[in-house]
Amino acid sequence: MLQVEALRAGYEGADVLHGVSLSVEPSTVAAVIGANGAGKSTLLRAMSGLIRRSGGSVSVDGERLQFRSEREVVRAGIAHVPEGRQVFANLTVRENLQLGAYALKSRRELASRLEDMLGLFPDLRTRLRHYAGSLSGGQQQMLAIARGLMGLPRYLLLDEPSLGLAPLVVEVIFRVIVELRQRDVGILLVEQNGWQALTNADRAYLLEQGRITLSGTGKELLENPAVVERYLGVGSSIGDTERGRGIGEQLRRALAI
Repeated sequence: MLQVEALRAGYEGADVLHGVSLSVEPSTVAAVIGANGAGKSTLLRAMSGLIRRSGGSVSVDGERLQFRSEREVVRAGIAHVPEGRQVFANLTVRENLQLGAYALKSRRELASRLEDMLGLFPDLRTRLRHYAGSLSGGQQQMLAIARGLMGLPRYLLLDEPSLGLAPLVVEVIFRVIVELRQRDVGILLVEQNGWQALTNADRAYLLEQGRITLSGTGKELLENPAVVERYLGVGSSIGDTERGRGIGEQLRRALAI
């Protein structure tokens, strides 16, 4: 289990997170939803060691990672795919993927992982020699996720994977998320598209002003009138809630969950 306990972190001496606790089990998707500025991206950065934590802990399978470097976090089994893709534009697709596999020990293992990623994202196969900066936004997002997966993580932190993408590309991304869950990977998903996130989530958390204020299954939050009204873009009346359920069911069927 990936476990966060009473985590505090922020920037320039000011905490953005105020005692956040959550957990992600293997083969599950845990979603974090909330307004812009609630601290969602800060949470992932603190968990992956990109910013310093001022309190609390992060543990992988019972082993605390509180004072480890980013490299050690990766070796412990956590991969972080940040918001905005952040591929290396002046490197090829192949080189980007190889950078994600720096912890692997053999060329055979590297070749195996590369082939696996090209199976997940076939669009990348014919673009291995292309510079990452020449890819479309959707292809760059596929590359960013594939790069994160190259190191065989047990837990994947995904920050806004659908941001700015066409609906068909979003469907591809979420199909991969479903497949990764079947491969025993635990996923912590930060996603502005609350319907999409909660429809796919086994567990869900509402983050408000740096604090977890509500948690439950994805279905429970999807059917919570207050969550629907404040974060999912429709009112809290019975009719609107039923409409929201219908949207969720349509997404679930479309993704064959």
